[in-house]
Amino acid sequence: MITGTGGVGKTCLAADYCRSAADEANGGVDVLIWVTANTTPAVTGAYAQASRELELVPSSENTASAAEQFLNWLRLTDRSWLIVLDDVHSAGVLEGLWPPRRTAGRGRVIVTTRSRESDLAAASGHPFLSVGVFTPEESLTHLRYTLQRAVPAGADAELAGLADDLGHLPLALSRAAAYLDYNASCSIARYRRLLADRRLTLERLIPAVRGSAATNSLAALWDISVEQANQHTGMLARPMLELAAVLDGATGIPAPLFTSDTARNWLTERSKADRPVDEFDAEHTLATLDRLHLIDHTPGEGCDDAWLVRMHQLIQRAVHEHVPPGSSPDIRSQRRNAVLPAAAHALLDIWPDTGHDQDHAQRLRASARSLAIHDQVGESHPLWQDDTAYTLLFRLGTSAGESGDIAWARAHFDALCSLAHQHLGADHPHALFARSELSRWQSRTGDHAGAVRTLERLEADHIQLFGYEAPETLVTRHNLAVERGEAGDVGGAITALKEVLAVRQRNGASRGAILATLHNLCYWMGVAGDAAEAASAYRRLIPLMGEEFGADADGTLTARHNLARWLGESGNAAEAVSLLEALLPDQTRALGPRHLRTLITRQSLARWQGSAGETDKAIAGYQALIPDMREVLALTIPSCSHPGTTSPICRQEAIRPPQAKTSPPSLPTEPESWAPTTATHSAPDRATPCVWAGQKGRRKLYKRWKTSSVTSDTISRQKIQAPSAPVTASPSCVAMQEHPRQPSPSF
Repeated sequence: MITGTGGVGKTCLAADYCRSAADEANGGVDVLIWVTANTTPAVTGAYAQASRELELVPSSENTASAAEQFLNWLRLTDRSWLIVLDDVHSAGVLEGLWPPRRTAGRGRVIVTTRSRESDLAAASGHPFLSVGVFTPEESLTHLRYTLQRAVPAGADAELAGLADDLGHLPLALSRAAAYLDYNASCSIARYRRLLADRRLTLERLIPAVRGSAATNSLAALWDISVEQANQHTGMLARPMLELAAVLDGATGIPAPLFTSDTARNWLTERSKADRPVDEFDAEHTLATLDRLHLIDHTPGEGCDDAWLVRMHQLIQRAVHEHVPPGSSPDIRSQRRNAVLPAAAHALLDIWPDTGHDQDHAQRLRASARSLAIHDQVGESHPLWQDDTAYTLLFRLGTSAGESGDIAWARAHFDALCSLAHQHLGADHPHALFARSELSRWQSRTGDHAGAVRTLERLEADHIQLFGYEAPETLVTRHNLAVERGEAGDVGGAITALKEVLAVRQRNGASRGAILATLHNLCYWMGVAGDAAEAASAYRRLIPLMGEEFGADADGTLTARHNLARWLGESGNAAEAVSLLEALLPDQTRALGPRHLRTLITRQSLARWQGSAGETDKAIAGYQALIPDMREVLALTIPSCSHPGTTSPICRQEAIRPPQAKTSPPSLPTEPESWAPTTATHSAPDRATPCVWAGQKGRRKLYKRWKTSSVTSDTISRQKIQAPSAPVTASPSCVAMQEHPRQPSPSF
């Protein structure tokens, strides 16, 4: 029993077997019958016709009786026979009509089906033989054999690219070859450009071959299966495929997306169901689509519960291009305008606040990129027409950068700034947020001068919109101070951060904002050359951060890393090693073993082990780290640098505690922005030299310099908690995120 999706060549395999069987040296096949077995009447009629042609019954015999006589003959005859049951939809179609398993002579049966339903195998008594798409090597061989035109010896790269474009589907490759032979003036390169043009449909680019037996278009082949799935799922199959069609079906779509609230609302609306679609309905629909080979619903690698949905790219395109009979001319545009925001919200529903599972995050990013590409096709931009769907693009850029794809994140936010300006307006909070994020990734790529220019323009706009001492403006002033320090003006950075701290103290800013500013001042004091004082300040700051944000909060972990660095820089390498050895398991548990910051801690540990005389451990640490770093960053590890230098690739920043999820979120949850948003929305920060001392049983937090102190009483009046809902798109309550800087551990 040959099973596979439409277009993989099931019928061709059966036909080839029939030709081989007919030519066998021992007499071949006496009786060969080919039955298009998609309905019970079709099978009964074919059996009755065979019975009459074999003169088993008179021509006047009724169809049912003649079919029964044919089955009896198959059981008793000593002649060899071969029956092909092509395109069987379900076991019920052949109930009472299966050829006999035990015969007096030599009988063979071949079944082709798009279903992988276990009932079929049980009813037929034959195991499944799954047939998929070609391998790249098979595709190349097939194209070279099929194309009638002369193909230059150096054209393999173009042919391989064409095979990739068509997803190595055998029928699509054959029809593409026929198209190229028919249109001799069309080069392979030009045909690939036409395929990439989403304004052209598959029906035009991969048409049915005139004069051939296969007269249906590719889309029509799959439409049969879709309609069958619709009948089994209460019309939920096509709406679910519409969601999957705009996501990345090759990388794999996390299955929970299709049972999310947004996805089920989409299914309810599109199917016009008389009741809300529940999780059981959605799971049943996935199972049905899988059984009919329209999707592959399989466990992900390495995790039994991480089920994925994969969908062939041409099936995706066929679903996307589907136009029901009698529909309005703009039905495809209307569907696109509805499905893209729905898919975006469904992705946001399942996108975690932290990137602990890097494989999962990579799949989410792949589908988000697919949506971004779909959004840029045509004149309308559905993601930007929805109130919040476009925030998926912010989440995409942040996640990509956090995963190590820093250059891509910078380019993405550069483009996002233009899109936000175009669709939202220059003063919209999310347009301002995009510019803040651009400065962050400019910094992470080492372009601190570019980050300074971006933040200087943003600072001017914030002052005009909100005022010089507004929380939003202070965030930008804070980030600008840090970037000036990164660009070489360390003294200017410290002075500017002191000014920001003074304003925040005077205006009663949140404790989180103050601690974050102190955190960054600690760091820049160390960079300025006072490593011992920086370490001393961090010793006093870390307990306060743990108390405020939690021991596993990324800001707290970052401060612990910085304490180890400045201890090492001040000559205490042994204690730096001890602190990093304690930090590494905590960071691994909180962020995951493949997180960039975890790798940075391993790098720092190896460095200070070397400085402490533990050379063997340092070498072993670097040897284990380098392949992991290459894998995560997909970059060549930078060349070894002097212990006093820093590397933009390994810059570490802090993050705020996770916020309660709502659907759909407005601003994307920001994995690298540290402090929580407060009631006044003065946000996260980057850090400073501070000390605290016990005085009559009370803690007092002091600025290191000659400015007024902030006591614990002052701080305690501004309790910070993560908001129950994300920041809304209102100028008065959107906070830009400040990013604490941590230098890379030097080699």
